Amino acid sequence: MVESFPEFESARVNQDIEDEIKILFEVISEIRKIRSELKISPASRVKVNLLAGEDGCKDVLEKNREYICRLAKTSEVEFKDCTSQKGYIKTTIGNIDIFIYILDLVDIELEIKRIKDQIRRVNLDIEKSKKKISNTDFTSKAPQEIIQKEKGKLYQADKMLKVLNDQLARMESTGK
Repeated sequence: MVESFPEFESARVNQDIEDEIKILFEVISEIRKIRSELKISPASRVKVNLLAGEDGCKDVLEKNREYICRLAKTSEVEFKDCTSQKGYIKTTIGNIDIFIYILDLVDIELEIKRIKDQIRRVNLDIEKSKKKISNTDFTSKAPQEIIQKEKGKLYQADKMLKVLNDQLARMESTGK
Protein backbone atom coordinates (compact mmCIF):
# COMPACT_ATOMS: atom_id res chain seq x y z
CA MET A 1 0.00 0.00 0.00
CA VAL A 2 1.48 3.33 -1.08
CA GLU A 3 0.20 6.63 0.25
CA SER A 4 0.92 10.02 -1.22
CA PHE A 5 3.23 12.28 0.73
CA PRO A 6 1.27 14.59 3.06
CA GLU A 7 0.88 18.15 1.86
CA PHE A 8 1.00 21.36 3.86
CA GLU A 9 -2.38 22.70 4.91
CA SER A 10 -2.21 26.40 5.69
CA ALA A 11 -5.64 26.26 7.31
CA ARG A 12 -4.11 24.24 10.16
CA VAL A 13 -1.60 26.94 11.06
CA ASN A 14 -2.55 28.99 14.11
CA GLN A 15 -0.61 32.24 13.77
CA ASP A 16 -1.41 33.34 17.35
CA ILE A 17 0.22 30.21 18.77
CA GLU A 18 3.17 30.62 16.38
CA ASP A 19 3.66 34.19 17.66
CA GLU A 20 3.46 33.06 21.30
CA ILE A 21 6.07 30.36 20.75
CA LYS A 22 8.33 32.88 19.00
CA ILE A 23 8.12 35.25 22.00
CA LEU A 24 8.88 32.43 24.46
CA PHE A 25 11.75 31.15 22.33
CA GLU A 26 13.34 34.62 22.14
CA VAL A 27 13.01 35.31 25.88
CA ILE A 28 14.35 31.89 26.92
CA SER A 29 17.20 32.12 24.39
CA GLU A 30 18.20 35.58 25.63
CA ILE A 31 18.24 34.48 29.28
CA ARG A 32 20.36 31.45 28.38
CA LYS A 33 22.69 33.60 26.26
CA ILE A 34 23.31 36.00 29.17
CA ARG A 35 23.91 33.06 31.52
CA SER A 36 26.43 31.64 29.07
CA GLU A 37 28.22 34.97 28.54
CA LEU A 38 28.60 35.41 32.29
CA LYS A 39 29.63 31.78 32.76
CA ILE A 40 26.83 31.13 35.24
CA SER A 41 26.63 27.41 35.94
CA PRO A 42 23.64 25.63 34.42
CA ALA A 43 23.00 24.17 37.87
CA SER A 44 22.53 27.66 39.34
CA ARG A 45 19.04 29.07 39.25
CA VAL A 46 18.72 32.77 38.45
CA LYS A 47 15.98 35.16 39.46
CA VAL A 48 14.34 36.85 36.46
CA ASN A 49 11.99 39.79 36.20
CA LEU A 50 10.20 40.56 32.96
CA LEU A 51 8.65 43.85 31.95
CA ALA A 52 6.50 43.56 28.83
CA GLY A 53 4.74 46.17 26.72
CA GLU A 54 1.01 46.47 26.28
CA ASP A 55 0.66 44.27 23.18
CA GLY A 56 -0.31 41.06 24.99
CA CYS A 57 3.23 39.82 25.58
CA LYS A 58 2.80 39.95 29.34
CA ASP A 59 -0.19 37.60 29.16
CA VAL A 60 1.80 35.16 27.02
CA LEU A 61 4.75 35.29 29.43
CA GLU A 62 2.59 34.90 32.55
CA LYS A 63 0.68 32.00 31.00
CA ASN A 64 3.97 30.25 30.19
CA ARG A 65 5.90 31.16 33.33
CA GLU A 66 6.54 27.51 34.20
CA TYR A 67 8.11 26.82 30.79
CA ILE A 68 10.37 29.84 31.16
CA CYS A 69 11.44 28.68 34.63
CA ARG A 70 12.17 25.17 33.45
CA LEU A 71 13.85 25.92 30.12
CA ALA A 72 15.85 28.98 31.20
CA LYS A 73 16.77 27.44 34.58
CA THR A 74 15.35 30.26 36.67
CA SER A 75 14.39 30.12 40.33
CA GLU A 76 11.48 32.45 39.75
CA VAL A 77 9.96 34.69 37.11
CA GLU A 78 8.25 37.86 38.26
CA PHE A 79 6.75 40.72 36.31
CA LYS A 80 8.07 44.01 37.64
CA ASP A 81 10.45 46.79 36.68
CA CYS A 82 13.89 46.43 38.27
CA THR A 83 15.57 49.34 36.47
CA SER A 84 16.45 51.15 39.68
CA GLN A 85 17.41 48.06 41.68
CA LYS A 86 21.02 47.00 42.15
CA GLY A 87 22.38 43.67 41.04
CA TYR A 88 20.24 43.20 37.94
CA ILE A 89 21.63 42.97 34.44
CA LYS A 90 19.18 44.19 31.80
CA THR A 91 18.66 43.08 28.23
CA THR A 92 15.82 43.75 25.82
CA ILE A 93 14.02 41.62 23.26
CA GLY A 94 11.51 43.61 21.22
CA ASN A 95 9.35 45.39 23.79
CA ILE A 96 10.24 43.00 26.61
CA ASP A 97 12.82 44.06 29.20
CA ILE A 98 14.55 41.13 30.88
CA PHE A 99 16.20 41.70 34.27
CA ILE A 100 18.45 38.93 35.57
CA TYR A 101 19.69 39.09 39.16
CA ILE A 102 23.40 38.27 39.13
CA LEU A 103 24.78 39.84 42.30
CA ASP A 104 25.06 36.51 44.14
CA LEU A 105 26.35 34.60 41.10
CA VAL A 106 28.95 36.87 39.48
CA ASP A 107 31.78 39.01 40.80
CA ILE A 108 30.78 42.14 38.88
CA GLU A 109 34.06 44.02 39.32
CA LEU A 110 36.08 41.02 38.17
CA GLU A 111 33.75 40.50 35.20
CA ILE A 112 34.07 44.17 34.18
CA LYS A 113 37.85 43.87 34.36
CA ARG A 114 37.78 40.67 32.26
CA ILE A 115 35.57 42.28 29.61
CA LYS A 116 37.78 45.39 29.46
CA ASP A 117 40.84 43.18 28.96
CA GLN A 118 39.08 41.37 26.12
CA ILE A 119 38.07 44.71 24.55
CA ARG A 120 41.68 45.86 24.71
CA ARG A 121 42.88 42.68 22.98
CA VAL A 122 40.20 42.87 20.29
CA ASN A 123 41.03 46.54 19.66
CA LEU A 124 44.67 45.55 19.14
CA ASP A 125 43.60 42.87 16.66
CA ILE A 126 41.40 45.39 14.81
CA GLU A 127 44.23 47.91 14.67
CA LYS A 128 46.61 45.26 13.35
CA SER A 129 44.15 44.08 10.67
CA LYS A 130 43.34 47.64 9.57
CA LYS A 131 47.03 48.41 9.30
CA LYS A 132 47.58 45.32 7.13
CA ILE A 133 44.60 46.02 4.88
CA SER A 134 45.53 49.68 4.38
CA ASN A 135 49.15 48.77 3.55
CA THR A 136 49.45 49.03 -0.25
CA ASP A 137 52.47 46.71 -0.31
CA PHE A 138 50.43 44.00 1.43
CA THR A 139 47.37 44.40 -0.80
CA SER A 140 49.40 44.49 -4.01
CA LYS A 141 51.61 41.48 -3.23
CA ALA A 142 49.44 39.16 -1.11
CA PRO A 143 47.16 36.59 -2.73
CA GLN A 144 43.48 37.56 -2.81
CA GLU A 145 42.59 34.72 -0.39
CA ILE A 146 44.94 36.14 2.25
CA ILE A 147 43.48 39.64 1.84
CA GLN A 148 39.93 38.25 2.12
CA LYS A 149 40.95 36.23 5.18
CA GLU A 150 42.31 39.40 6.82
CA LYS A 151 39.10 41.29 5.98
CA GLY A 152 37.13 38.41 7.49
CA LYS A 153 39.22 38.61 10.66
CA LEU A 154 38.52 42.36 10.82
CA TYR A 155 34.79 41.79 10.36
CA GLN A 156 34.73 39.12 13.10
CA ALA A 157 36.75 41.33 15.44
CA ASP A 158 34.32 44.23 14.86
CA LYS A 159 31.39 41.94 15.69
CA MET A 160 33.17 40.69 18.82
CA LEU A 161 33.90 44.27 19.89
CA LYS A 162 30.20 45.15 19.64
CA VAL A 163 29.25 42.11 21.73
CA LEU A 164 31.89 42.94 24.34
CA ASN A 165 30.79 46.59 24.52
CA ASP A 166 27.19 45.43 25.01
CA GLN A 167 28.32 43.07 27.78
CA LEU A 168 30.32 45.85 29.43
CA ALA A 169 27.38 48.26 29.29
CA ARG A 170 25.11 45.62 30.85
CA MET A 171 27.62 44.86 33.61
CA GLU A 172 28.15 48.53 34.39
CA SER A 173 24.38 49.04 34.53
CA THR A 174 23.99 46.55 37.38
CA GLY A 175 24.31 49.46 39.74
CA LYS A 176 26.99 48.07 42.01
